[in-house]
Amino acid sequence: MKDIELSFWVSRKDIAFFTKNFAVMLTAGLTVVESLAVSEEQAKGKLKRILADTIHYVEQGNGLSDALARHRRQFSSIYIDVVRTGEQSGNLARNVHQLSIRLADDLELRRKVRGAMIYPAIVFAGLLVLGTTLSLVVFPRFIKLFNSIDVPLPAMTKGLIWLAQWLQHYWVWLLIGLAIVTISIRLLSRIAVFEMIWHRLLLVLPIVGPIIQQVNLTRFTSTLGSLLKSGVPISEALHSVIHSCTNLAYQQSIRAALREVEQGATLTAAIGQYRHLFPPLVVRMIAVGERTGQLDELLLYLGNYYDGQVDTSTKQLGILIEPILLIVIGVMVLIVGLAVVVPIYQFTAAIGSL
Repeated sequence: MKDIELSFWVSRKDIAFFTKNFAVMLTAGLTVVESLAVSEEQAKGKLKRILADTIHYVEQGNGLSDALARHRRQFSSIYIDVVRTGEQSGNLARNVHQLSIRLADDLELRRKVRGAMIYPAIVFAGLLVLGTTLSLVVFPRFIKLFNSIDVPLPAMTKGLIWLAQWLQHYWVWLLIGLAIVTISIRLLSRIAVFEMIWHRLLLVLPIVGPIIQQVNLTRFTSTLGSLLKSGVPISEALHSVIHSCTNLAYQQSIRAALREVEQGATLTAAIGQYRHLFPPLVVRMIAVGERTGQLDELLLYLGNYYDGQVDTSTKQLGILIEPILLIVIGVMVLIVGLAVVVPIYQFTAAIGSL
């Protein structure tokens, strides 16, 4: 049957909440249909309709993974693979429990990254409002005063007067230009070559680059570890993990590693040639895991380690950005203040000398 298309997306938070409750009910001994029925009663909106359709499809004798596969917009390939492996191995409750942990960790990771960007975004918006207010409201009032006094204006004052007058006359064109630039960047980002260049550039940027690397390593190790612990074969697990990473450089390297693993290479050898993406710690821990048969456990350990690194880095990001933004605000206020005060001081000094 053709996949059912839904017009709205179910939030990750709702999927994580459903998965956690579903795992608890399966562990308690309820059947799949009974667990789905209870979850469907608690759900709302699109998720409620999805679960109702899933119940109907399972009651017809189909597998849960096949039912969820009809809604791939809401349930990722990783989610469906873990459920399918659980059905085949008879460990569905355990696998769904692993999924609930992975989804909760992923939500927490997103919260940390977004939380780190809130403060800089607020301060940047404040700077934008401050600059616009000074240029369009405050400074034009001083222009008449400066034009009426017969005193040579400093270069700083002339520059701000020119900027204020330019914004007054051409602010519409400025907005149009910004819109064109934004749309152009969005269109270029859809071209594979430019998108790859951008993603590789992000990895080498100071401050931001290490955080992006840590986020992708967290996703790679945690997701791969969860899949392997759930019984998914390594080749299938690697295929599912590709899109869990948000950076194209990581996706490309994992795809290449998958081809080598399918040809008989070890995961250590496959990812070991991408040292700029996978640090020695990751390569060595994977080597130990493959040698001892505890690859899933060591990958989950790495996932927790890099999750802690992301937490530390995002906190440090706020600490680093705060003084920089305060300096920028101080410089702006100083420039505007000097541009206004110096001509007035020169004017009053000229009057006093008469």
